[in-house]
Amino acid sequence: MGSFASVRVKDGYTQILKTETGTLSSTRQVIEDGVGNDSALRLGTTSIEVNGDQYFTTAPTTDNAELTAILIDANNKIVKRELGSNAFNSSVTITATSPINFTSNVISLIAAGSLSQLTSTTVATNDGFIIYDTSTTSYKGITLAELRTYLTSTPTFTASSPILYNSGTGAFSMQSPLASPAGSVDPANNPELLVYDTISGDYGGVLITDLITYLNTSVTVVAAGSTGQIQFNNAGALAARSSFIISGTAGAETLRFAGVIDAVKESTSSDTYVYRKTGSVDFLGNAEAQRVVFSDDVNTGLGWRTMATVNGLGKYKAVIVDYVMFNDSESKVRVGRLSGCWNTILATSATYTDTILTYFGAGIDANPLLRVAINGSGVITIEINNSIGERIHVRAEAKFLYSYF
Repeated sequence: MGSFASVRVKDGYTQILKTETGTLSSTRQVIEDGVGNDSALRLGTTSIEVNGDQYFTTAPTTDNAELTAILIDANNKIVKRELGSNAFNSSVTITATSPINFTSNVISLIAAGSLSQLTSTTVATNDGFIIYDTSTTSYKGITLAELRTYLTSTPTFTASSPILYNSGTGAFSMQSPLASPAGSVDPANNPELLVYDTISGDYGGVLITDLITYLNTSVTVVAAGSTGQIQFNNAGALAARSSFIISGTAGAETLRFAGVIDAVKESTSSDTYVYRKTGSVDFLGNAEAQRVVFSDDVNTGLGWRTMATVNGLGKYKAVIVDYVMFNDSESKVRVGRLSGCWNTILATSATYTDTILTYFGAGIDANPLLRVAINGSGVITIEINNSIGERIHVRAEAKFLYSYF
């Protein structure tokens, strides 16, 4: 700073440093210039304070042996601290004893599996556990003996059906379903089944109604046998045989059965479906007889009425009907045979003959009347007209002769 020599106060007071108020005291005051501009320095009789960065015109001398360090306390006050020589030694080795692990600059706990393992025969009552107390946020220890005493005496375990708890043995178990109250599960109330998921390892519940829907829509029952084989009940299980198959396209299927056919059907109006054992629809000379068993109770005075109806005029060639008829008291009985044939291509009517084989009772030889008729395209009917004056019961077996062309 330049000299104040020969400088008048009015010309040089701006360069004079002064305290902000009064004389110096123990309270630090801002040092300002003559016009009141604050400096970075605060000065007291016992301390100084720098408000801002602090610089050295020349860096301090290096001393590699000095262990005294200058630090800043919580009040931003400069304090010193004596350090140990290891504070400046980068080659110091830090070691840790089990279960603490130190790697590079990371401190951790050793994995439990890497520690010396205890067994049921080597564990002692004085062996202890490390426990974290969440209420005090601190770690504590407890011996195995004390922990066992606590678990067996202090906690109170309760269980609700279907879980059971035996306080004597400390064991939990599942209640037997037979111990549940009878009728306590009502499917109408949407009860749930306990289900274990082997993939997630979790337990869950499924409504019985949802389970039924799943079983009906998503579960595929494996069919017995091979393609085309027809399944049947074999002592309570599904079975199939290579001798019992169906093949062909829709509407032109072929049923093949290598066993014995014993078909009995009672009907008054349903169609009779005829199946052949081998060959195709164009197989020349393949033929069979199809039986239809039927019964009817016919009141008097109804005129001609149908007892049995069969489709297939283009294939059936003839029919033979063995019958017995009788009145309510069985005082009149007739046994006979009705036979008929027709032109399978151009037929509009059938030729028939009713042959009485034997009878007893007046009038049943003349009535009722039986006939074979062609009713509509490809429909064969067996008809009766009862005018005997009382109800007649008919039991009959019709054998249709069938051939393939």
